[in-house]
Amino acid sequence: MKIRLEGFKRLLVESALIVFSVLFALFINRYAENQKTQQQKQVAIERIVQEMKVNREIIDSAMQIHRGALTRLQEAAANETDSFRVYLGQRRYFDGKAFGLLLDEQSFYPKFPSNTSWQAAMATGIVSEFDYEVVENLAEVYNIQRFFIEETLESITEIIYAPVDDDVKRTINTLLLQVNELAEQERTTIAAIDEAMEAIYPPDTVVVEQ
Repeated sequence: MKIRLEGFKRLLVESALIVFSVLFALFINRYAENQKTQQQKQVAIERIVQEMKVNREIIDSAMQIHRGALTRLQEAAANETDSFRVYLGQRRYFDGKAFGLLLDEQSFYPKFPSNTSWQAAMATGIVSEFDYEVVENLAEVYNIQRFFIEETLESITEIIYAPVDDDVKRTINTLLLQVNELAEQERTTIAAIDEAMEAIYPPDTVVVEQ
């Protein structure tokens, strides 16, 4: 009887060890997976932050050009003898010289902001690990950015490539409204980027540069 009892105890110990080993292995695997997920999350956030920093510089530079274009269009709308207005009325379409007069020989949008890192985070699903407030802010940034690229810039392109109206001032005013809307959307995007950066890195957060 004593032998059977000892065997039973040994069986319990062995069973407990097996259960412990399985649970410990599961814990280690889950811990490793969590660590991997956290690393992926951190990398994704860092790439998005870097992308937004670059985008902010791109948009800010473009906005300076568009502010100049707004001033030029306002002058042209108010003055019949303005050189840009006179030239546009003579040519009846936008050519290189018209753009040069309007943009002071600069490109209207030298470089477009990117959304590659944001799209990658959504495609891999890692965005589900972000805090809700961060996701909300990032979505706003990239939605506004997408809108002014796909909608407002497209509207401006249509105006530029269409024949100039017989009433040149009407074309100028139409373009003026669209460029003003673009500038407002650019300002909104920059403000949204700043808010998103603050959501990711609150003011009291110490960011260590890599």
